[in-house]
Formats: sequence, C-alpha cells, structure tokens
Amino acid sequence: MPTFKLEIDNFKYKRNDVTLLKDIKFSLNEGRCLLLRGATGSGKTTILNLINGVIPEIIPAFFDGRMLFNGQEYALATGSHPWCSAYTVMQNPFHSFAASNFKLYGKDDADSKWLLTRMEEARSFQDLSAGERQRTLLWQAFNASNDLLLLDEPLAHLDSQGVDAFRQNLIRRKERGRGITIITEHRWNNIIDLIDEELILTNGINEKECEPINFILNASDDNNRKNGFLIKMQNASLSIAGKKILQDINCEIHPGEVVGITGINGCGKTTLAKALSGQLKLVNGSMEMNKGVKCSMLGEDPKSQLLCDSVEMEVRFAADNYGMAEIFPAELIKAFGLECVNECVPLKLSHGQQERTVTAAALSGNPDLIIFDEPAQGQDNVGIKNLLRVINNLKKCGKGVVLISHYLDLINQASDRIYLIEDGKMNSVGAL
Repeated sequence: MPTFKLEIDNFKYKRNDVTLLKDIKFSLNEGRCLLLRGATGSGKTTILNLINGVIPEIIPAFFDGRMLFNGQEYALATGSHPWCSAYTVMQNPFHSFAASNFKLYGKDDADSKWLLTRMEEARSFQDLSAGERQRTLLWQAFNASNDLLLLDEPLAHLDSQGVDAFRQNLIRRKERGRGITIITEHRWNNIIDLIDEELILTNGINEKECEPINFILNASDDNNRKNGFLIKMQNASLSIAGKKILQDINCEIHPGEVVGITGINGCGKTTLAKALSGQLKLVNGSMEMNKGVKCSMLGEDPKSQLLCDSVEMEVRFAADNYGMAEIFPAELIKAFGLECVNECVPLKLSHGQQERTVTAAALSGNPDLIIFDEPAQGQDNVGIKNLLRVINNLKKCGKGVVLISHYLDLINQASDRIYLIEDGKMNSVGAL
C-alpha cells in the first residue's frame, strides 16, 4: 500500500532567522485524509509548499528532515521528487487558473452539472466569482486522480452548496481508496467527520488574543449628513460583461450601523460592493453618496491591494496621507495581531496575515464607510473574534460598515440589518 511520510526537524525561511516549524512528523497510507490545523501564520501552507516542491525550488529555506513516498526519499535540498503525482489547489483562487473549455464526458452528478452551466454562462474563468473559481478548481483537482492532493483552505470562499459539493467529492475520493489527501482549513467543523488524522501546529503565533483597543477615529462632520445616510441606492441595476446581475436594488447605509450581505456564490455580492465603492457604474437607477463621505473597500484578493515593502509602511500609508495621529497606525497593527510581522514584506506573509494587513491599512485612512468583502478568509478563531471587536468599535465611532460574507455566524453577530441576495434581488431577512 502506497504511503507518504514527512519529518521536519527544523524549518526556517532564509528571509529571517525564526524557526517556523519544529519536530513535525506524520505518515499517511493511501486513501487517508489529513487535516492540518493551526493559527494564522503557523506554517500550514509552508508544509504544503514543502511537499509540492515550491520550497525550495521557488522559495528558499533552511530545513532538516526528510520526505518519502513508497519508501523512496525526496531530495529535499534540491526539490527533486520521485515518481509521484501531486495536485495543489492554492488558498487564493485569484492566483490560480483553469481552462475554460474543458469537457465533462459521462458526468451526471450535481457538481459537474453546476459546473457545466456556469462555464456555459461565463465567457471565461475570469468572469466567475471567487467562490465559483474555487469550486471549479476543486472539481478539476478531485477528478485529476493524483497520488497526493494538497488543498489549502479549500472552503474559504464556498457557500453551503459549494461545501456540500466539496464533501461529496472528498467522500468519493476516500471511497475509491486511492490517493492521499492533505487539507489545511480553519472551517474544519464542516468536514471533521471525513478526516482520518489531524496535525495541530502550535508555534505560539496568534494563540493569544489581542487586547481590545480604542480606535482614534473621528466621524465626519454631521452637517455633511443632513439626510442621515452615508450612501443611498435606488432602483439600481448592475451588469457584468453585458449580463444583468442585480436589479431593483434599494438600500441605505447609515452612520453607526453594520449591514450584513450574504448569498450563494455568483449571486452578485461583490458586484454590489464594487458599485457602492464607485468601482462599477449602474445600468439603471441612482446612487448618492452624502457630501464629505470617505469610502474604503476591502476586496476578496488581499494580495492585489498590497503596495509597500513592510507591514508598518502599508498600515502607515493612508494614515500619513490623511494626517492621522502617529499612534494610530501602531494601534491598528496591535489590534490585528501584526506586531510580530511588523517589518516583514506583506507579499511574503500568509494569506490570513495579508488580509489583516490590508484591513488595518484601509482603516488607517479614517474612512466613514467601510466595505468588507469576505474579511474572515484565512482567519483563525482569534482572528474572527478580533474582527468582531474591530467592527463593533467602528460602529461605536459612527462609521458605516457593509459586511459581505459566507460566515453566517459572523454576519449574525455583527450585523444590525441583514440582506440576502437571491435571483438578482436584495431581500431583507432576519438572523440566518
């Protein structure tokens, strides 16, 4: 029976002298599934990159250990692998790609039918939402028949239907009893019954909750909000690539409130967010932003929003431009648990740390309206708790918050009003 074995005695990146992984050992037989758990930045993605050869072929590192497949040892120092097929689905679907013209012969399950429909509707892979891209990549991965399947936060962008599809694909792979699967995931409760073994990384990173802080944020002059709203959309319709996505949208965002928005992958959540932030023009209807209101949007791809050479510079950038107090960026870095990576290059951080960095950077400009598009991605439990604290603090400061997420617990706990986007409509709902 094919087996995979990994031993890491000591691992550190060449860019710093901090040991990230130490005394990591596990062995898996064919047909088994391993879950890697741990805090944001604890080294989960690093282990996957070591297995698939990204380390050290692309990312240099120092490490002691060995890796074997069917008793044959990998040459870790050079990244040279024995005969072994491995397929990796990265954490960020925006930095993955897929063919838009592949065929699905003899497939009649619900997942492949969904995929066929979406690929017929979309002009290309780029037209799909983050969740749709992720689901497409996962479908291809599960049907590639690999010895090793490495999945990095595969559920982060998926709605409930996507999670169900993922579960069914994993069940089929396990039932075939062929191939070894290694998953990193913060939403592990959704798949824990399908996991054979767990490895929990505990290197001290972000294991202690950050203390709540008092933001030094100032609300804009109320005289600029005589009508009592920050932004208002009336009878609005929105299209992408000529296809109507949303219609008859009516909503107002007020100071000091959190508006939660959810819905299935591809329903138009990000499209609405782009319209509210001024990145997308309306097809019909009207949108009015009150005088003096400053809006900041946090998109789904944190890497595309990073500009500077260090976390500190990134967070200070907007604060310096808007004349914020010197202490403010430092307090934001503390609030988001970024002190230990303060001098690091943001592009070299974990996905979750990048998300925290761009969020802190956006808030450092003292916006009046903040739009969060999937801010919980890559966040551990401490990160989610701190995100809730930050949102509550923004609310107390009189800021308006739009919270877009598939994490219903986050939506329910943080929101004053909740909207469900369904069939191109925006419907007000209670707790979900």
